[in-house]
Amino acid sequence: MPMIPVSDRAALLARVHIGVTVPLLALTLVTVIARVRLRVRPVWRVRVDDWLVVIGFVRCFSSTTMLAALTASRRLP
Repeated sequence: MPMIPVSDRAALLARVHIGVTVPLLALTLVTVIARVRLRVRPVWRVRVDDWLVVIGFVRCFSSTTMLAALTASRRLP
């Protein structure tokens, strides 16, 4: 399967995007964990909106992880 050429500018912008997204993702992880923990204890009150928040976080995390893996394989000059 042939590789798609990526310009140096696109690789640089991808790394900048990851540099901004990862700290925000860490902050989001703390917020999601706190929200779910407060909804579960002392009584189980997890509703549809809570599940949507968790699903959104998982999708964001997986896309950021895939982008990080792709940019890690590309070396900048």
